[in-house]
Amino acid sequence: MLSGVRLATLPLSAAATVALAAVGLVAPCRADPASGDAAAPSETTAPDKVWAIHVQATDVLQYHPAFRSPFEGPNSLSGREQTANTVNASFFAGLRPWRGGQFWFDLDMNQGFAPSNTLGVAGYVNGEGAKVGHHSPYFRPQRLFYRQIFELGGGEDDIDPDLFEFGGKTTRNRLTLTVGKF
Repeated sequence: MLSGVRLATLPLSAAATVALAAVGLVAPCRADPASGDAAAPSETTAPDKVWAIHVQATDVLQYHPAFRSPFEGPNSLSGREQTANTVNASFFAGLRPWRGGQFWFDLDMNQGFAPSNTLGVAGYVNGEGAKVGHHSPYFRPQRLFYRQIFELGGGEDDIDPDLFEFGGKTTRNRLTLTVGKF
C-alpha cells in the first residue's frame, strides 16, 4: 500500500468514475501536404510510442427493497432496504526509454461495500465488493516491472500493441526478460 496517499472523506460518484474512464490520449493529427487536410497518423508513418497511459474504471451501484427476514443473522443479507456502491479504478502508465526496453506501472484505487458487506447470498452479490470493503479510497500498486527484448535475428516480426505492450517491429527470434512485481 502507498503510505500517505489517501482521499479520506471524498466518496467517488458515478460522474467522477465516468470522468476517470474518459481520460485518454488522442493521437496528434498531421497535415497531409497532398490534400491539405489533417489526417491521423497511419501504422507505417507513426513513430514508435515513447509513453502510454490507460485508465479503466468500474462503478457498481446496488439496491434492494426491504423484505421479510425472520432468520436474519450476522452472515445474512439484511432485510432492511439497502443501497451500496463500489468503485474500482486502474491507472496504467508505460515508458519506452530505448529500443526493446519498457517500464510499466499499474496503480489501483478501490472504495465501497456491497449490500450487507457481500454476505448472505449463495454467491457474491458484487464481485468488486468482495475485494474492496473500505469507506474511503485506498490505493495499491498492482504491477511495476521492466521488460527488455533482445533481438536474435531470424527475419522480421510484428508485436501488436496491447495492455502492457507497446508493440512494434522486432525479430522472429528474440529473448524477452521481464522482472518486477506482476
